[in-house]
Amino acid sequence: MSKVYITRGDGLRARKQPTTDAAIVGMFPAGAKLAVDHNATVGEDIWHALPVTAGGVGLRDPGDIGAPAFLWAAHRYRGTDYTEAEVIEPPVSARRPYRIGVHVIGDWRAADMALEAGAPVVFGMHGHLEMVHRARAWPDRIFIYRGWVPGGSRPTPRDVFGLLQVGPDDPPNIWYVGTNENDHFGDDPQALRGRVLWDKDLFYMLRDVKPDVRYFGLSLGHGCPGGIEDPNGPVVDALRGYIDLWNEGMGIDKHNYTKGKRYRDDPVSDSPIHDPMWYEKRGDFWFTNVGLDPRRGGGFIHGETGVEANQGGYRWAGYSGPQFARHIRTLSDIGRSPIVIPSGPNAGTWPSVDLAGAIYMYGDDQTWTPGYDTRGYTNELRAFWAEGG
Repeated sequence: MSKVYITRGDGLRARKQPTTDAAIVGMFPAGAKLAVDHNATVGEDIWHALPVTAGGVGLRDPGDIGAPAFLWAAHRYRGTDYTEAEVIEPPVSARRPYRIGVHVIGDWRAADMALEAGAPVVFGMHGHLEMVHRARAWPDRIFIYRGWVPGGSRPTPRDVFGLLQVGPDDPPNIWYVGTNENDHFGDDPQALRGRVLWDKDLFYMLRDVKPDVRYFGLSLGHGCPGGIEDPNGPVVDALRGYIDLWNEGMGIDKHNYTKGKRYRDDPVSDSPIHDPMWYEKRGDFWFTNVGLDPRRGGGFIHGETGVEANQGGYRWAGYSGPQFARHIRTLSDIGRSPIVIPSGPNAGTWPSVDLAGAIYMYGDDQTWTPGYDTRGYTNELRAFWAEGG
């Protein structure tokens, strides 16, 4: 589908053939976006060829099973334009390339160390003002912030709104996340339906203060909840509640760890080598099953990424410098790989919507440092960031 046209008014007819003598099978409302495969000129008139789908599957022409089936709608008929000239939508490729930085929790000295080494992304907590100062000093870097919510609590959107402390003059390179994984709500279908309403309330509160705020909802461990791989299941049905929020510009935070090995010599205790679709590329299910349009939305971030190996990350697992360097480049390549949607209204191959990831973690935190701290890989990170990684 290479072109998009918008209907000028109500009632544009979809017909079986590009002629007004053909049967009418439906009508479009004003402002409808028509994804057009190609245009056909019939005499002095121009008709749009509209690929036919049903149940998410592109139908084939009954007279030629190797060819797609089309319906037809007029672009120009007897001198009247029924749709706008081809609409050029903002190119998806204008999005930032995927960049990987670090999660510092609340160690701002470590944040400074990472920034000096070239970190393009810093995720932090415990100090909104600390983050604002750094975002202003480093306007070409991305800063991601969330407040700390005690475990076991069930915060309201208003609670987290207060923790985020978003102000109208906050630098545009600070992005915000509400909660951490499924710590407070769970990720069963009922909980996910509640999360849609929760994120909607918080997103609207933040926009009232800062209309251009970058907010990323959910925050889910390993990219998605179990069940998103079933396009007809209750989890996917619940997550479809995010489509409208996505179309309004909200993004999604999904933690994006490698589970098990990526290469056979990786020193990970969990030995299976998993296909990326089950972990690092799991977010594609949002497009193939849930129905998000990759040409829209606020993009994905990975508030935590790297390796999760039983009791820690790279450090606990014993990665050497070269193994670490190879793995983060692999994560970068996966994050930049295209989204392939085989069928449905958004069918096509689209650039990645992954924008930023933060390796968990970088710095000194009494709880997490022994297994996760990656300061020992600073030389490898510096080289990676210098390459644009």
